[in-house]
Amino acid sequence: MGFLLVIAGAAAWGLGNLVTRKLGHVNMIALVIWGSLISFPPLLVFSFLVEGQERILYSVTHFSSIAVISLLYIVYISTWVGYGVWNWLLSRYPVSTVVPFTLLIPIFGMAGSTLFMNESFQPWKMAATALVIAGLCINLLVPRLLVRRKLIGM
Repeated sequence: MGFLLVIAGAAAWGLGNLVTRKLGHVNMIALVIWGSLISFPPLLVFSFLVEGQERILYSVTHFSSIAVISLLYIVYISTWVGYGVWNWLLSRYPVSTVVPFTLLIPIFGMAGSTLFMNESFQPWKMAATALVIAGLCINLLVPRLLVRRKLIGM
């Protein structure tokens, strides 16, 4: 079941990227806000079915300062800024240029856990980070170097 959910999530992400690309030059922040508004009712129903009324009421009545900060981060930085900028990039640049940058998400996650949660940054994490960044550089720079080489050779 977990594997199928991961595949469904990847398919939804890909479909969302394609739709964003087809929309072209629209206000991407507005697109993210309307998308969030539309997704709210089904997510609320699903939360009610999975969590139950008691847990939802407890969560709402026992908000902590960390919960408020987390909510503000998720709403403003992660959703509006993150997806807004992502969709803006997709609407202006080729998908093959933008999408490889999703490989940076785990790197930022590891950096965040090190900075904010005091987790250790083991050598294998540094090696993995170096490999991902090297792969991104190869993916983005080698085609440009080959084009430049062809132009100079002609």
